[in-house]
Amino acid sequence: MLAKKRYSRELIVHRILFFYELSLAEVNYGMSDPAEKTEFHKFIARKLCEFKEPIERSNHHEAVAARYAINVEALQELIYHIISETEN
Repeated sequence: MLAKKRYSRELIVHRILFFYELSLAEVNYGMSDPAEKTEFHKFIARKLCEFKEPIERSNHHEAVAARYAINVEALQELIYHIISETEN
């Protein structure tokens, strides 16, 4: 039980740090400019690709899409595109 709580706590901390990193990066992009906003979305997709576990990436993907009002399917396509580029 204690190990489960510790793991759960670690996941929460990890998620907080992930979103904190995104919020720090966001200030470098002009979100009112469509091109800058697209670049920020690409940054997010690259960060999501750092999660090697598909379920963890999927969970963060959904949370990020909701938080930044990004179309879930479009973000998923961007993630797949980045993954396929790195595999080639």
